[in-house]
Amino acid sequence: MSTGGASTTLDGGLVQQAIAARDEINRTPSYRAVAPVDGVQSYQATIRARPITDDPARSF
Repeated sequence: MSTGGASTTLDGGLVQQAIAARDEINRTPSYRAVAPVDGVQSYQATIRARPITDDPARSF
């Protein structure tokens, strides 16, 4: 898993982000903005990867 990076906004801008927390068991990394974004002072997002197989060691 990466330690951060950038995401693209709907209007093509970039959001610099870093991992704020991660839960390996539930596959839920949380990211936070590390630089101001137009009109947004701060944010944190959590992404969850759900398994789609019967094998608990795999997720897509």
